[in-house]
Amino acid sequence: MWIFTKYGFLAIVQHNSMPDHFQVKSRTIEPLEILWPEDEIEIIGWADYRFRITMAKGQVIPVV
Repeated sequence: MWIFTKYGFLAIVQHNSMPDHFQVKSRTIEPLEILWPEDEIEIIGWADYRFRITMAKGQVIPVV
């Protein structure tokens, strides 16, 4: 699903091997840093959404 926030655009998808987790992705790092400041951001150099956080669905839903 796509989410538009005042901080930027996010793509949230079901994690392919962890059914109770989402992968939250962004093309820029700022929205992830602001919305989930305590979580580790993974950087994938070759991906279109380079910045991502994998987290339990229960952590994502209250924020969005």
